[in-house]
Amino acid sequence: MLKDGIEIFQGKTNPNLLLIAPHGYPDDDENTGDLVRSVQKILDCTAIINEFYRKPKPLKETPKKVYEKLSLEKRILNLNYKPQAEKLAYYIEQIQQSIKDPNNSRRRPNHDEPRTPKTERHRNRIAQARVGNPWR
Repeated sequence: MLKDGIEIFQGKTNPNLLLIAPHGYPDDDENTGDLVRSVQKILDCTAIINEFYRKPKPLKETPKKVYEKLSLEKRILNLNYKPQAEKLAYYIEQIQQSIKDPNNSRRRPNHDEPRTPKTERHRNRIAQARVGNPWR
């Protein structure tokens, strides 16, 4: 199913497993959408893929980066950043509906985040505290 540029797959075999590709736009992360589609097909789980909205680009390199203005019309949103993702109510609703038990949710790191037992425990506590929104 496709809504507002977001592709939604409902899994039957593993409906409690949720894969999210917030940066599937080709210039953001290459092959992310295709990778999540392949894994979703194998696991028959729920998946949410964004290949429509792109991350805001930095306007200039300074110690504190300045980014271009967010725009729904120009399709500029970082869907891995909760305040920006909340601008797409449907995206948030799909994630919340997919998480049956927020107290049992686990967030796994992005490809660019280091994984250690300590950071895993910390991320999982944060995911549980966010009640259905287990991302930063």
